[in-house]
Amino acid sequence: MSPRGRKLSSSSGKDPLASLGTVTHTPPSTLQPTKTPPTPGTQNVTDSGVPIGALRISERELKQRMQQQEDHSYFPYTPADPPGTVETVSTPPAPTSTAPTSIFPAQSSLLHVLVAEDDPVNAKIVQKRLTKLGHTVELTGNGEACANAFCSNSKNFDLVLMDIQMPIVDGYTATQRIREHEANSTSNDMSEKARQNARIPIFAVSASLVEAERQKYINIGFDGWLMKPINFDRVNVLLKGISDFEARKSAIYQPGQWEIGGWFDHR
Repeated sequence: MSPRGRKLSSSSGKDPLASLGTVTHTPPSTLQPTKTPPTPGTQNVTDSGVPIGALRISERELKQRMQQQEDHSYFPYTPADPPGTVETVSTPPAPTSTAPTSIFPAQSSLLHVLVAEDDPVNAKIVQKRLTKLGHTVELTGNGEACANAFCSNSKNFDLVLMDIQMPIVDGYTATQRIREHEANSTSNDMSEKARQNARIPIFAVSASLVEAERQKYINIGFDGWLMKPINFDRVNVLLKGISDFEARKSAIYQPGQWEIGGWFDHR
């Protein structure tokens, strides 16, 4: 052994290499199971001898704490607002509505409409749209049923929407029967709105109507026409013309505007 080695060994009294084989093990810490804290006010508390003062907890604060416990929330608790503090939310004033108070026409312009339509789907659409506006609608499935309904109770109807191509009796023949019935009746057999027009207005309703045959439709007894598929915005304009002279005048036939429908004359 060298003199230097003997010096280190004698000064420490221990073998310096022996300490390298010694490893210190730190025992692992034991994980404690989490415990749900008891509901406030239910835990047993021993008397420590320390004076305890009363603590008042608001109902809102108590509910908030209990909710945090139920949710196992790990977020810090936020204390309730101090007494007298009121939480407010700024709400902009509601805009003043400019919409009309009712979607229905005036009571005086509501109509009893007789409809002749053999397609049940189309008939239901017409009924739904007119009823939604407040009008009363009676449906018939062919020209004969339509003419019979009018002749048996002509005073009950203000307008007829007449399909053209229908089984049993078409719209042309049904319209002629209605006009023949009126010719043999008095004004007392008509509704008030029909009397304003000297007869019940009848509109031809079909996709096959052509402008070149306009005079033919007038001669049969029609007062106006509507193309299919029906534009119900236009229908509203035409229905106003039954009681409103100016509305009817604005919807009179104009060359080149056949597709939108209209009245044949202004009375």
